[in-house]
Amino acid sequence: MFLLCNERNIETFCAKLQTFARETPRCNVIGFELHTRREICFFEGAMIIGSADRPSSSWIRSSNAMILVAIVTIFVVRLATLGTLAVTDNTEARHAEIGWHMYRTGNWVTPTFYLRGQLKPFSGKPPLSFWMTAAAYQVFGVSEWAARLPSWLLGGAIVLMTVLFGRRFWSAQVGLLAGLVLASSGLFFVLSGACILDMALAATVCLAMISFAFFVADDANSLGWGRTFFFALGLGCLAKGPVSVVLVGIALMGWLALTRQWKVLKRLPWGSGTAIAIAVAAPWYALAEQANPGFLRYFLINEHILRYLKHDYGDRYGGGHTQPYGASWVMLVIAFLPWTPLLVRFAIESWRGRRNAAAQPRDLWLMYAIVWGVTPAVFFTLCRQILVTYVVPGFAGLALAVAVVLVRWLQSAEKAALLKLLRVSTVGSTFLLLVAFIGQLIYPVSPVEFLGFLAAASLCFAAAWFGHQQNDGMILSSAVGMGIPLFMTMALSSGSTLINDAYSTKTIVARVAGLTEARGWPIVLPMGDENSANFYVEACHDGQIVRHTDRGASCVLERVEQSPQEILVFKRKHWRSLNPEVRHGLYPVTETGHWVAFSTQNPSSPAPSVAYNDDEQARQ
Repeated sequence: MFLLCNERNIETFCAKLQTFARETPRCNVIGFELHTRREICFFEGAMIIGSADRPSSSWIRSSNAMILVAIVTIFVVRLATLGTLAVTDNTEARHAEIGWHMYRTGNWVTPTFYLRGQLKPFSGKPPLSFWMTAAAYQVFGVSEWAARLPSWLLGGAIVLMTVLFGRRFWSAQVGLLAGLVLASSGLFFVLSGACILDMALAATVCLAMISFAFFVADDANSLGWGRTFFFALGLGCLAKGPVSVVLVGIALMGWLALTRQWKVLKRLPWGSGTAIAIAVAAPWYALAEQANPGFLRYFLINEHILRYLKHDYGDRYGGGHTQPYGASWVMLVIAFLPWTPLLVRFAIESWRGRRNAAAQPRDLWLMYAIVWGVTPAVFFTLCRQILVTYVVPGFAGLALAVAVVLVRWLQSAEKAALLKLLRVSTVGSTFLLLVAFIGQLIYPVSPVEFLGFLAAASLCFAAAWFGHQQNDGMILSSAVGMGIPLFMTMALSSGSTLINDAYSTKTIVARVAGLTEARGWPIVLPMGDENSANFYVEACHDGQIVRHTDRGASCVLERVEQSPQEILVFKRKHWRSLNPEVRHGLYPVTETGHWVAFSTQNPSSPAPSVAYNDDEQARQ
C-alpha cells in the first residue's frame, strides 16, 4: 500500500505517518529511514512513501557548493596570513623556540628552551607539535609562517574529519555545514594559525571520537576502526599527554551511559588496540625518561594532577592561570562565537521539551556530538587553573550539533525565526567587515593583502545578498561563517604593528639588527628571558644573546662595569623602574612603543634620542 503526502513540515509528516500506523490494523512500524527527498516507513506487509516537499537536489547542490567555497575561503585567508603577526610571548614564542632547537640540534627526544639564562629541558608537554614545527622549519625555513603551518594543517584535518562524520551519520549538507561552523568559530580560527599545542590535542581527540563512532556503526570494517581508535589514543598521549585519554574516556562513558550501549565495549579490539597505543606512545616516554631521569614523575604528577587540583600551582614554567570554578563554561560560550546563540537556543528548547523527550525517537549520534562537545567544559568545571584553549577539543562535536539542528530548523516551522536571526547576524558581520576596511585605510596593509581581503569580502557580501534574496538559510550561514573570520583577520592585519610591539620583541630586534649583525654586538635582556627574543635574534637574524642568571639592576651594573660591546633591551616600564645611577653609563640606540634599546659603548653612528617621559636623561 502506498500513501502520498504533500506535507511541507517534515516533523508533521512523520507524526502523521506514526499516527496512521497506530490507527491501521496489523500495521506496526518496525523501521524508519530519512532520504533526501522522501520519507520511507517500513510496515509489516506494506510500505508507505510520502513526499515531504524536501528541497530539490539542485538547490542542495548549490547550497553545498556555497558552503564549501566558504570553508575554502576561510582556510586560504588563514594560510596567507600565517606570517602577519610576530610570534607572541610567552607560550607561542616558547613553542616556536623549542621547535627551532630541535631543528638546530637534531635532538628529537628532549624538547629544550632557554630558561633563566640556561638551555633547559622542557618537561611540560610531549613532543608531537614540536616535531611538526621542526619538520616545517626543515622544509620551509625558520619563520613565523613555518612555525604556524602545523596548526593550520591540523585545523584542516579536524574540519575534514568533521565533514566526513556529518556526512556519514546525517547528510552531506550537515557535514559541510558542520565544517563551516567549526572553521569559522572564533577560537578555532585563531588557533588554526597559532604555534600552540592545543590543535594537536583537538585533532587526536577528534580522530578518536570519529573512529569510535565508525566502529559502532560500521560492522564490515569495525576491526579497522577499533584499531584506529586506539592509535588515536596513543597519538594523543604524544600530543598533550594522558589528558587526551581522559577527555575521550569521559565523553564515551557519558554517551554509553545515556544510551545504554555498553555492549559495544566488548567488541573493541582491546588486545591489539592496546598494543598499538603502547607502540605509538611508549617509546618516546621511555627515551625521555632515560635522557632526563625524573621526567615521568614530574610530567604525570606535577603537570597533570597538581595543576588540576591546585589553582596556584606552578614551579618550573610560571604560576597558575587562576580562574573561578566553572569558568570553562563562560570560555566555551565566548570561544564558540558567532555560533553560540544557536547552541543557547537549542539548549533552551531542549530543556523546555524535556517532558516530551521520552516520547520522541532519540538521535543517538546527535547525543554523541553534544556529549563530545561539552566534555572539556565539564571536565574543567572544578579546575581553576585553565586557559580558554582547553575547551577546543570539543568544538567539532558542538559544530556537528549546531549543523544538525540548523538543518532541521530550516525545514520546520522554526524556519522564519531562524532566517531572521541569520539575517541579523549577516548584517552584523557585514558591518564588522566595513569597519575593518576603514581600519585598513587608517592602518594600511600591503596592496596584495588588501586586494586579497577585498576579494574574500566581496564573496561574503555576494553570499549575504544572494541568501537574502533567495530566502536561503544555508547561504546566509555561509555569509556569517565567512564574515567573522575575515573581520578578525583584517583587524589583526591592520593592528599587526601595535600587536607585534606589545606582545613580541620582533620590532625592537629588527631595529637593532644593524648593530647586532654588522658589528657582531650581542643582545642582553637584563630584566629576564623573552622567548620571542631567542627566536628572532638567533633563529631569524643569526645573532647572539648573552645569557645571564642575574636579573634587574645587578645585571645592568655588571654589564656597564665590564663595558663590553652589547645591546641591552628593556621593556619601557622596566627601564623606568631602574634607579638613575643604574641607568647612568648606557647610550640610547633606538626605541619602539613598548621597548627601548641601549648600548654599553657609544655607537660610532648617530643614534636617535629616546623619550623617557621623566626628568632623567640618558648620558650622551
